This record gives sequence, structure tokens and C-alpha cells, in this order.
Amino acid sequence: MRGVGGRLPGAGVPVALRQNTHAAAGNAGFDPVSFAIADRAAAESWTAHFDALGVRHSGIRRATRGWVVDVYDPDGLAVRLYSTGDDAEDHTNQPGYARTV
Repeated sequence: MRGVGGRLPGAGVPVALRQNTHAAAGNAGFDPVSFAIADRAAAESWTAHFDALGVRHSGIRRATRGWVVDVYDPDGLAVRLYSTGDDAEDHTNQPGYARTV
């Protein structure tokens, strides 16, 4: 295994990433990490940034509440950006979205 550590620009959050091909293969498509973003405008800004870097992402999708963008690492794991603003409809309990439990 190998890895790298650092801080997220502008957030000061320490992050450590490790490579383990065998473990990652079983989690492809899963989103083990999510970060909050403000709103649709932030989602648009992130997708433009990913496009400029040539990074594979899901595009902007409607979430249960707000907007979501998944960006994929080389192993297929998703890092999710999920908006916390009130600029989108609440789809809670609608078919295809999360349900209150």
C-alpha cells in the first residue's frame, strides 16, 4: 500500500488517502466520503473545475434535498459533493429518493 496526506485548500481539513487496489475493487461505485457544498451554483463551479482538470464526474443531479455531484477516483470510488442550501425541491419520500425512517 502507498498513500499521501495533506490539507484541503481553503478548508484546512487534514486528509490522508491510501491506495489498496484489492479493497477498492469491492467498493467501486460506493461513496464513502461526502462533502457539503452550498447550492446549485457551487455544484456548477465544481463540475466546471473537474471538466477543466479532465476529472471524471457524474454531472449535477437532483438529490433528495438539493444537488449532488460525484467525482470518481481511479478505482471507481465516488467522493460526493452534496448541497446544503435551500435552492432545490425536497424530494423526501418521493419514489426514487430517500425516505424518512
